Amino acid sequence: MSAPVTMGFMSAEALQQYLASHREGSYELVDVRQPVEFHHGHIPGAHLLPLPELMHRLDAGEVVPFPTDRAVIFYCHSGNRSRVAARQALASGRFSAPVYSLDGGMLAWTGTALDGAPRLAALPLQGDVKTMLLAALDMEKAALMLYTALDAETHRAGQDAGCGADPLTAQMVDMESAHARQVYQALVTHWGEGTPPDFETLFNKAGGDVLEGGRKLEELKPWVTKAMAQEDGCLSVAELGLEVEYAAYDLYRALARQARQAPELSEEAAAMMETIFLDLAQQEKQHARFLLDKLERMASA
Repeated sequence: MSAPVTMGFMSAEALQQYLASHREGSYELVDVRQPVEFHHGHIPGAHLLPLPELMHRLDAGEVVPFPTDRAVIFYCHSGNRSRVAARQALASGRFSAPVYSLDGGMLAWTGTALDGAPRLAALPLQGDVKTMLLAALDMEKAALMLYTALDAETHRAGQDAGCGADPLTAQMVDMESAHARQVYQALVTHWGEGTPPDFETLFNKAGGDVLEGGRKLEELKPWVTKAMAQEDGCLSVAELGLEVEYAAYDLYRALARQARQAPELSEEAAAMMETIFLDLAQQEKQHARFLLDKLERMASA
């Protein structure tokens, strides 16, 4: 006999620890506010499902747009709507894993928040896996070019970006270079007919004009200008990297959800695409965690 499903409350600090320690695909983070609230700032990786729509789906017996066999964390502005969402989800009898409500909602959240919605058009699902991974490689190149330029500016100015003997900018370059090769390995697996070009050949052909997350460089101009100046050491560099990495994480997480719901995909193809995007999201989350740790150390220095 399976254990009864439970409902719990999670503090903002506990949620940050939970997101950092759990792999993508093992939980769902659901924002039950209205779209305008979501666009003004949401937790990276969250799925927007306003409370009225969730209630309608549960009452009408309709499918909810996320798995109900994974832990679900609901959040809202202050914690009131998410508490209702968690209780109704539990009462529906359709959830087989624990449900949680973020205590205090966004008012209590002190972690990173992103404005706007994920740029899903950056990697449209209408393309096959190969096409989307080529687009992902383009975005990886844009991020690598940005970090390489920051690293060059660090060396030109004779600075260490305030992070000791191993400059943060150099670490970011290494991190992004390794991730680009991980995307390439996934691309090789799904190349199809013919022999794929080697990494250097394919990477040199990549566009590199749109950053991870679907943003263009000019959209991040204030962060870039401040980071290039490096007047505050590596603080602005880390903040810029965090913006880039979390935007990429948000995009890949949203694409994983979109793949799961795409009617034009077979069940097998949808599962494969979801896995690919969740793996990419996991890698971006690890990059962001690395930068967050740097910021925390700077704050305590």
